[in-house]
Amino acid sequence: MIAALFANGVQNVELAEPAADLEPTALQVAICTGITLADGGTAS
Repeated sequence: MIAALFANGVQNVELAEPAADLEPTALQVAICTGITLADGGTAS
């Protein structure tokens, strides 16, 4: 996921959530249920 955030032209990325790595057990699965993007503007 982190690699996808650093696309060409992207200068700064802050991943606010999850605050820690997700560690599902062998009987669990981690599913993304939503994404929120906030445009921080452009660099000068």
